[in-house]
Amino acid sequence: MLQQLEALLGLSGIYSIDFAPGATREDVKNIRRAYVVWSLRSAITRRILGAPDDAPILPKCRLLALYLSTQSPLAYIEEVNIDPTGHTCIFKDRHHFEKRYSKIGGSWSEVDGNGQFRETLETQLQRIQPQVPPTS
Repeated sequence: MLQQLEALLGLSGIYSIDFAPGATREDVKNIRRAYVVWSLRSAITRRILGAPDDAPILPKCRLLALYLSTQSPLAYIEEVNIDPTGHTCIFKDRHHFEKRYSKIGGSWSEVDGNGQFRETLETQLQRIQPQVPPTS
């Protein structure tokens, strides 16, 4: 169906990825993950880092949960909670470890259990691989 839509819109082959002969399932997962991570990085830059302070926090937290799940596929996020008083996203992964992200002073950062900032989200996004958009 995707190929039919691409043909109708004149976008033939834009969303197809050619895999090398003999590619394993792990190879395919890693290639797909590279596309997803790059797309999420772009969306986070626009919708979280570039959003006004009065924008709803729930969509931001959900988008951030997707990003965190791609960074640790074996410890994906299972639960997203919000502390509306502190504008804090609280995530629990499948191992019940908790991560918190909050925006204070105009910057989103990971926050530890004592409320101390660890690292900004912008810094974390700069470490994402690949640094350039993947090509098929």
